[in-house]
Parts: sequence; structure tokens; C-alpha cells
Amino acid sequence: MALAVQRKEDHAKSGDVYFESYRIFSRPNPILIDPEFDEGRVIRTTRTNCDPCIRVGFIRVIAAGNSSSIHIGNGQCVSGQARVKHIRQYPKEKMTQPIISSHNQPAMASP
Repeated sequence: MALAVQRKEDHAKSGDVYFESYRIFSRPNPILIDPEFDEGRVIRTTRTNCDPCIRVGFIRVIAAGNSSSIHIGNGQCVSGQARVKHIRQYPKEKMTQPIISSHNQPAMASP
């Protein structure tokens, strides 16, 4: 779980943000509905690995996003979950009134 907060003000001045404030972090996990699995019709796969060893000489990861997964090795039974709430807190910009120039072209007033 992650809470990503971007603010113009310093976090120490703006106050804390808590997971409990957002429903996304307390909702139950969704339930997978798979009628074929529920009826016992399971797909079975069989693999024969002539060389069952995984050899990794070198890995260079320069970036991984919020929903990324970097996995090397056996992935026979993998389950994952990510909950991210992005919050951006910036003050609203003041709107300026256009000034009509001598050429009838609108120009923006400086603040």
C-alpha cells in the first residue's frame, strides 16, 4: 500500500496524511468469480524443463513504476495486490483578465 502526496508546501507545515482517511485502504479484497473453477473444471498444465535451473548473469533495473513487478525465478503460484492513492495539493492559480491591445489581439495581464 502506498500514499503518494505531492504538495507545494513543506509536509511539516501542511500536516500529516493518514491511510485511515481513505476508504481504498480498508476495502475488502475483491472476490474472483470463476464458474469453471467452482464446478471443478480446472486446467492442468505439465511442463518438462530439460534444464530446470535459472541462471541470471546480470540485471540492471533503472526504474520500476507503481504497478511494476520484477520477478526472476519460479512463478508457479504468485499473488499480488497494490493499493495506491495519489494526492496532489496545490493552491489554485489566480485567474487574470485579458487586456485588449491596440491590435485587437488579447494579451494576458501580468499578475
